[in-house]
Amino acid sequence: MEIIGTKIKLRAYTKDDYDTLRHWLKGDQEWKKYDGPYYRKPTDEEVEVSIVKQIERDKITIDAPYSLAIADIHTDIIIGEVTRYWICRETKWVAVGILIYDPALWGRGYATEALGMWSDLLFDKMPDSWRFDLETWSGNIGMMRVAEKIGYKLEGRFTNARKVNGKFYDSVRYGKWRE
Repeated sequence: MEIIGTKIKLRAYTKDDYDTLRHWLKGDQEWKKYDGPYYRKPTDEEVEVSIVKQIERDKITIDAPYSLAIADIHTDIIIGEVTRYWICRETKWVAVGILIYDPALWGRGYATEALGMWSDLLFDKMPDSWRFDLETWSGNIGMMRVAEKIGYKLEGRFTNARKVNGKFYDSVRYGKWRE
């Protein structure tokens, strides 16, 4: 599967991607300060397990993929990923996520294009899903802006729910629904 935009493409991972993915998942990367910094960082062994699971999950996806690589349209090098998971499978309630690994690429429209393409793909491939959610925290201003740019609406704010570096932040939840 490959969806081509103007700056990026969403595509399945290839074996050539795993070294790049491993680089961005291990260590103290800048993106980890914004993507759930209140969670424990995975060990190198846990990163390896997650990469193996990624490979296996990609083989069995029947309806819509659980994740796709975000690749630069010109170089085909992965710069991030889009993901989905079930909040409630029985009611077809889905949450989405997105990562752009390299901070040099932040603020350039890659995340906005990728999340828009991903949301459209999921609405197309998951006709029984009525809405998608995106959860972040109030310290991740960039993610909040991206969500709002492509039509996600702020639907929930849990005050002082996340503690990062000794300071409390709100947990915020956005929703986008089929019109």
